[in-house]
Amino acid sequence: MRKFLLFLMGIAVTCVLCAQEYNVTMPGQKKVTTVDSTGTVTTQIVTDNDSEHIQYRSGSWFYKGETMTESQFLSKMQAECTAAYQRFQAGAKQQKTGIVLASVGGATLLIGAGFMIGGAATSGHINYYNNSGWYVGTELLPNWAMLTGACMMLGGTIVGIGGGLPCILLGHNKKTNAHLVYNNECVSRKEPTATMNVGFTGNGICLVVNF
Repeated sequence: MRKFLLFLMGIAVTCVLCAQEYNVTMPGQKKVTTVDSTGTVTTQIVTDNDSEHIQYRSGSWFYKGETMTESQFLSKMQAECTAAYQRFQAGAKQQKTGIVLASVGGATLLIGAGFMIGGAATSGHINYYNNSGWYVGTELLPNWAMLTGACMMLGGTIVGIGGGLPCILLGHNKKTNAHLVYNNECVSRKEPTATMNVGFTGNGICLVVNF
């Protein structure tokens, strides 16, 4: 899992570096071109403090150049973008479910291990000897405690890792990507659009531009 997370982080860093290399702006960014005294033209991509877009990086949201806490982000989504708010809440609920499953699975796994150890300590055994009478090994005879412990360990692993961990990761992904729903579905409604109308008045033709 650690290698997988490092792989995902590597992909994210590569995408950002490629965006910078090829001057591709991302939501909440803009290009700034400067010319120095020697005539050298430099183009940089910087955070657009006037943009309505929200960015997420390094575990925090950023809006107009300022860091947003999770509560601030959630309050903004609740007030301005229902779809993003619902996605965040769905992710939070899924993440909590995953934590509960992981906790139950972990506890079951530990209890099962206790049964296994206790059962092994009290289990009967058979000693094996070779033809020369030398001791060659011992075979434990499984008892109810060992069998119960094995079943509990298997069930705990399935619930904790197979159910809890995916829910935690998917829920976290939904929460941290809620800003994309806001950028795609709600920012465009707030951005002004220019319209041009031509009409006739008593004084002639009138050109009206609305923003």
